[in-house]
Amino acid sequence: GRLVAYASTGLITGLAATRLGLTGTRMGVYAMLALSLLMIAYGLGAGVRHFSFCRLLTRGVEKPYFPYILGLLTGFSVCPPFLLALSYVMEKSADVTFALAFFLSFFCATSLYVLPVGLIGHLPRPEWMNLASRLAAVAAGFFFLSQAVFSLVDIWT
Repeated sequence: GRLVAYASTGLITGLAATRLGLTGTRMGVYAMLALSLLMIAYGLGAGVRHFSFCRLLTRGVEKPYFPYILGLLTGFSVCPPFLLALSYVMEKSADVTFALAFFLSFFCATSLYVLPVGLIGHLPRPEWMNLASRLAAVAAGFFFLSQAVFSLVDIWT
């Protein structure tokens, strides 16, 4: 389900960026700048929450297709990393292939975290695991912040 969600997001984002001509616009750079700061705040635990469609799913847990629906809804969770990925793709390239490849890579990278946590979700999580995930969010936020700043410098010069 998550794979389908991320692949369709990449495809739709690439098509939208191509059709609307959003690539390299200041709007994309400013969105990336704001979202990278939001990602850093998210990693620092500054009370930034995300909206998850999974909360809407209350019935059907016993159905055999439930894991696929849950995966699809998890893939469309509106959180700072997901929004930042959207803005990055729209700012960097209008190529549908780039957008699809980026979101498939996003799927692989997030699976490194989601799969183990999903398998041990009911076990107590050691504090170092929470710290590592927060540090990764802060590092990703700073990476995208630097990308936004470099893009702004290119626009202004």
